[in-house]
Amino acid sequence: MTNQELFDACLNHLRKQGKRAINKMGDCMYRAPDGSMCAVGALIPDDKYTQDLENCSVAHRAVAEAAGIHDDQIGLAHSIQRWMHDMNYAPFLENLELRAKDVAADYGLEYTK
Repeated sequence: MTNQELFDACLNHLRKQGKRAINKMGDCMYRAPDGSMCAVGALIPDDKYTQDLENCSVAHRAVAEAAGIHDDQIGLAHSIQRWMHDMNYAPFLENLELRAKDVAADYGLEYTK
C-alpha cells in the first residue's frame, strides 16, 4: 500500500464511522466494544486482529504487520492515528477534515474532501 492509499483508507474510514473508537475510559482502541475501529484498526483484517494488539502502539511490529504498514510508513501511520483520531474531539468530522489537511500537507499527500 502506498502512503496515499494508507492516508485515504484511514480518512475514508473515519469519515464513514464519524467518531473515535474508544473504551468507556476514553482510551483509543483498535477495536472498541461498540464495534468501532480507530484509523489504524480499520486496516487490520479480522483474521489478524487479536486483543493483544490493544496494548501496543502503531510502531509495534505486531500492529504494523497486522495492518500492512511498512517500516517507512510508521511515521505517517502514527500521525494519522494521533492527529486524525486520538487528538480529535467534538465536533469530530469538522476537526477530522482540518487535521487531515495538515497531515496530508506534512507528508506531501493529496487531500480531497
